[in-house]
Amino acid sequence: MDTYVTIKLYPPPAGRDAAAALIDSAAARMQKIDSLASSYHPESEIGWLHAHAGRPVLLLTPEMAAMLTAALHIDSLSSGAFTPAIGALTGLWGFGRREVMRVPAPEERRQALLHTGRQGLRLRPEGLSFTDTLTRIDLGGVAKGFAVDEAIALLRRHGITDAQVDAGGDLRTIAGPRTAGKRKVYVRHPLNADAFYGRFPLDEGAVATSGDYERFFEEGGIRYHHLLDPRNGMPAGGCRSVTVVGAEAVDCDALATAVFVLGPEKGMELIESMAGIEGLILYEEAGRLQESISKGLAQRFERLP
Repeated sequence: MDTYVTIKLYPPPAGRDAAAALIDSAAARMQKIDSLASSYHPESEIGWLHAHAGRPVLLLTPEMAAMLTAALHIDSLSSGAFTPAIGALTGLWGFGRREVMRVPAPEERRQALLHTGRQGLRLRPEGLSFTDTLTRIDLGGVAKGFAVDEAIALLRRHGITDAQVDAGGDLRTIAGPRTAGKRKVYVRHPLNADAFYGRFPLDEGAVATSGDYERFFEEGGIRYHHLLDPRNGMPAGGCRSVTVVGAEAVDCDALATAVFVLGPEKGMELIESMAGIEGLILYEEAGRLQESISKGLAQRFERLP
């Protein structure tokens, strides 16, 4: 997942050694998700699926089936602004492997777009089928969130009622008496890496942020970020960062990308249309940073100087 992960328990149950063992177990669960979902390792489950794309039906691990189900759900809600079937494009740009990042030629993008989108996949209870054997899956928009949810689920099964798991800005919290009303989530300022734009309280729930500052490269004096629009194969314009708040990190993760691609107006329409989802969109207009914030989040959001 190419990010740092922090796992915190409050208070350490049965002493620090027991807490450390639980944290190791949660981290191992997240590592397993990473090993299944990696697009860059041929021995991963994603690599195996691509290598056998010509088979009529491919059996999936429960984890892969859950990630694909979540991803395709957001694909449907966003009319394809987010899709797990974007691997042909992300592989072309080389995001995630700095030594091969580049701007692909228009004809290369056109060819990749022919194999992009959910029409190339069919997910059924019995397994996955590729209706286009050149379609490639990229779970970069859901794997982190799913791993965070799985870590929280593991901790809960072991009786933990107060914890936080943070994977590079995709986080989920559960609160007990020690932290209730005290935990705040900070939103990074998209134009200043050393500053925060604002913060809001979160006792229990999930948050994910997608920003054009997270992963990018420059070529010919132009900056290209990793949040690709699956409709044209180029980095999405319109937003600088999107923060989504909800119950589960996997949904927030995918929605943050979908909203970023849709842009401020249509993105906020999607956020406001979903029960239990709140969001903040930061974008530039006339050279100034602007915001669009959902009604529920606006009531508890604090802007910082």
